[in-house]
Amino acid sequence: MKPILKLKHSPNVIKKKNNKVFVKRYTSLHRFFALVLIPYIVLAGCKKPSLVQQGSNEANASVQSKLTTNSASGPDFMIVVIPDTQTYTGQSTTYNSVIGMFYAQTNWIVNHRIDSNIVYVIHLGDISENGDDPTRSPVQWRRADTAMAKLDVAGIPYGMAVGNHDQGNHDPVGGGTNTNDRGSCFSTTTYYNQYFGFATPRFSGMSFYGGHYGNNNDSHYDLFSAGGIDFIAIYIEYDDRTDAASVTERDNMNNWAKGLLTGAYADRKAIIVTHYAGSPATPSTYSAQTQEIYNKVKSCPNVFMFLGGHVNGEGYRQDTYGGKTIKTFVSDYQFRTLGGNGYMRLMKFSPAKDLISVKTFSPYISQFETDSDSQFTRPLFHEETAARSCDFDRDGLSDLSFFNLGVWKVQGMANVTYGSATQGDLPVSRDYDGDGKTDLAVWRPANLTWYIKLATETTAVYGETGDIPVPADYNGDGKADIAMFRPSSPYHWYIKGQTGYDYGEAGVIPVPGDYDGDGKVDAAYYKISTGMWNVRGQITNKHYGDAGYIPVPGDYNGDGKTDVAIFDPATGIWHLDSANTGVNNVTVLTPVAGDIPAPGDYFGDGKTHPAIYRPSNQTLYMYNNGAVTTTVYGGSGDKLLNLPYHIRKFFFP
Repeated sequence: MKPILKLKHSPNVIKKKNNKVFVKRYTSLHRFFALVLIPYIVLAGCKKPSLVQQGSNEANASVQSKLTTNSASGPDFMIVVIPDTQTYTGQSTTYNSVIGMFYAQTNWIVNHRIDSNIVYVIHLGDISENGDDPTRSPVQWRRADTAMAKLDVAGIPYGMAVGNHDQGNHDPVGGGTNTNDRGSCFSTTTYYNQYFGFATPRFSGMSFYGGHYGNNNDSHYDLFSAGGIDFIAIYIEYDDRTDAASVTERDNMNNWAKGLLTGAYADRKAIIVTHYAGSPATPSTYSAQTQEIYNKVKSCPNVFMFLGGHVNGEGYRQDTYGGKTIKTFVSDYQFRTLGGNGYMRLMKFSPAKDLISVKTFSPYISQFETDSDSQFTRPLFHEETAARSCDFDRDGLSDLSFFNLGVWKVQGMANVTYGSATQGDLPVSRDYDGDGKTDLAVWRPANLTWYIKLATETTAVYGETGDIPVPADYNGDGKADIAMFRPSSPYHWYIKGQTGYDYGEAGVIPVPGDYDGDGKVDAAYYKISTGMWNVRGQITNKHYGDAGYIPVPGDYNGDGKTDVAIFDPATGIWHLDSANTGVNNVTVLTPVAGDIPAPGDYFGDGKTHPAIYRPSNQTLYMYNNGAVTTTVYGGSGDKLLNLPYHIRKFFFP
């Protein structure tokens, strides 16, 4: 274990109870009493928020210093996502689907509530096949009611989205009238509200239920807490119409959602659920409705996730605005074997590690899907573009790490040989596959080849002799790109697979970073002789530094944007550009010759912290809120990785 002090807070988690589950069929009267009494017996720990939320300790600490931690460090927990169940409730003869697949999903959730710490369940909509069709639908909704009642009895909070197949009387049989009115927020949802409306006992008495939009439950929200984090889940009804009335009503729903996000629940992390979030591809393409939702709520810093189904397959995208990233996950399996085979999503949240781990699993056939779009890991709240770096074990912390003639040394991990001891390999470690973990990688000037150690090794010939490797996520897809800066006229930035550009001048250091917080790394350079910063398209000739100073850009205030910053080795002072960070003149310790600045997120709070590595005693000194924590690691000839190579080469070759 790494000898680093993690700052912990008291977790505000849902209290877990050992409850017996009714396994025999019960009468309507039994169900009524079970649903009415459960909120008081089981969900005592799932309370609506008061105006005083967790984080008051951090607020008090911020009076003393702006460089404070704001991370949660509670236990891991799971949210289960159930995609479209229309083929199960409809007992589709096309796919030979059976309702037992839906029952297997909720049974598994109940049986694993404790060991997997399942705190919430999300249904993505298309609960039924035929919506309000009076001939075929009633039995479908009764089946859905039976499946979800298992969660009611176990006291597991959940919410259910309205999909197009839950709306209207579409394609009825037995002499009915085909109104074909799906796809509109004005469509009827009679059966949905009969079984899953806000006035039903399953929601009206539940402490996790927050409220609804309009006069039905088609759009609603829930409140729950887990892992030291308070959440709000907002469900927005499906609508794909283009008529003026629908456009206006969607805007009204979106304004309602934004009001929740900016009002009483502004301090809750927000998940937005809408049936059709995007396409089943990576990167996914937003649906027209979700694009409208995103445009409306992107300025709300608490929104971090969109979820949707509707389209067969799996998809992912991420979008960053104002330094905060929204991740969109798409999952739907209705065209798979047997209309879905019971597959659902298990989303494990690890607050202390700042990670989401996603797995696709069917309890009906007891099988995981293990391809790259079915099983993967992503950062939870913080992105690598600004603060996270050198996180080789994916624990949410920057690791003290070195490279020495092909040998990688990471504190707390066994040494790994990857690279040549004789061919001048340069370390270019970054997260190249977007899983939240820094990958081992080298660029070999002898043959101009990049070697990246992934599950399957990736190699690429890219660059020329004299180029400076500057790998980073330049297109905002969550993965580092192979890239080079050429320090000679025309000072070109080469980015593999993308269009490069000329940007630079003589005598500069490349200092790429996400300076505007849009999730994409920007080309930038620092002129050693004058202390001038230039960020492509944003900053021109900003004087912050002087001859002899070392540029140390990073996200020092945790807003998701790279801040201009410099370290003065003569005085030991870190100048953190008060215009952006509100902090000036941080001193980690009195300097001695050879001290190396080593900025990083050592405390897992999504902020870059000033730190000094002293080779003479192999000690890293990490600054946080006025206190300095130390750890000892390293050896002779080791090249520190915590100061990026494209900066380190100019001062500590």
